[in-house]
Amino acid sequence: MVLKTLLIAAISQCALVTELQAQQASTCDGTWKYSHIDKARGWPADVEVKITGDKGTYVAHLGRHKTNNSPCRDRTLPVVVKQCTADEIVFGVLGETVLEGCPTFTARFKRTGADTAEGTISRGQVVTMLREP
Repeated sequence: MVLKTLLIAAISQCALVTELQAQQASTCDGTWKYSHIDKARGWPADVEVKITGDKGTYVAHLGRHKTNNSPCRDRTLPVVVKQCTADEIVFGVLGETVLEGCPTFTARFKRTGADTAEGTISRGQVVTMLREP
C-alpha cells in the first residue's frame, strides 16, 4: 500500500512538472533581442522587445544613424502582444502612437525553443530572436 501511494505521488509530481514546463514554454514574458542589418544603409541594428503579459515595449538601437536623421532611434515604442503560444509569438509595434513617422507594424516569429524564435523582417531578412535569461 505504501509503495502504491508513493507511485501515485511520483506520477502526480511528474504531471505537475510537465504542466509547468509547458506553461513556461508558451509564455512570452521577458526581454527578447535580435540584430539585423539596416538594408537601406548597411548599418547594424539591435532590437530589444520587453514583454509582460499582453503589453510591452520595442526599442531599436540603429547603429550609426544620427538622431536628427532618425527620430525613432532609441525611442521606446509600445507593443501589444497579439498571440503567444508554444509555436508562435506575434506582436504589434505601435510607433505612430508615439511619433508620426515611427514604425507601426506586426512582427510574427515562429518559436524554435522556449527562449528562441525565428522571423522574417523587412526586406526578407531572417532573424533569430533570443530571450535573455
